Amino acid sequence: MIILLTGGTGKTSRRLASLLSTTAYSSLLTSRSPAQSLEHPTVQFNWLLPSTYPLPFAHPIAQFRPISAVYLVAPPITEPFEPMREFIEFARGKGVKRFVLLSASSIEAGGPMMGRVHEYLRGLEKQGVEWGVLRPTWFMGG
Repeated sequence: MIILLTGGTGKTSRRLASLLSTTAYSSLLTSRSPAQSLEHPTVQFNWLLPSTYPLPFAHPIAQFRPISAVYLVAPPITEPFEPMREFIEFARGKGVKRFVLLSASSIEAGGPMMGRVHEYLRGLEKQGVEWGVLRPTWFMGG
């Protein structure tokens, strides 16, 4: 199983990739400007450029085992719902059935920013999509 980690240069995705490397799961990081790391495979991806959506699924690591889960870190824009919804639907078309959204404790389902994505994922549950939302309070450290 391959887990696609969006926001690959961010705090949580980098750490998740390191944790996953000690398990039976493989990860593929995304970045708008990927620098190939010997430690973790990385592929170009940009929420605002739908032409990059197929790239993770075409990466050599995904040719042997399909991407089955996606960790969603929102793009740095005020309203990320539309590009995130577009990519979620694209990924579902590629067979992805599990999504985990990084949100925030102060953002409720249906609210602004990731709140709409949270609500959208909840609505997909009836279609067999597994989902989760991480709602941390605060990040500290480097």
